[in-house]
Amino acid sequence: MWHLDSGRFGRPRASILTLVRTPLVSQAGAASARAAVLSQLGTDLLVDALTTTLAPCALAGLSWSVSSHQGGLLVQASGYSQRLPQLSLDLARALAAFQPKAERFEVLREILMRSLRNRQQERPLWHAQYAITHHLTVPATHHEAALVSRAIDRGP
Repeated sequence: MWHLDSGRFGRPRASILTLVRTPLVSQAGAASARAAVLSQLGTDLLVDALTTTLAPCALAGLSWSVSSHQGGLLVQASGYSQRLPQLSLDLARALAAFQPKAERFEVLREILMRSLRNRQQERPLWHAQYAITHHLTVPATHHEAALVSRAIDRGP
């Protein structure tokens, strides 16, 4: 948490960063690709629901974010310090009242699937770019020549 009284603005600003630890996410067995994808989908559903609920906060000089973390949820609220307590309460209430909706899950799942397919198709391009960059920037040294050079550098 931090608080800044800049002197330039009529109101000081503050930021609160909270990690909400969730046993379902942080268990040793949950550290899998499946758990990571499900955590991301759950967080996306939560953010989708909160965006409508907390939309008026943006007009009041406040901001918030929720993201998944290996131990649970990372929740951040920032803005004018006198308005931050109300945002924190509204955010906590919205988190507690969250009810995932099946139709939004399907939309967000499809978005994630398309994103993963696009990333998979980009991989060969990334590999080709890396190979070209590597060959253009790294001087080619034969393995045996490198071993001889290393032996010379060490001395007798």
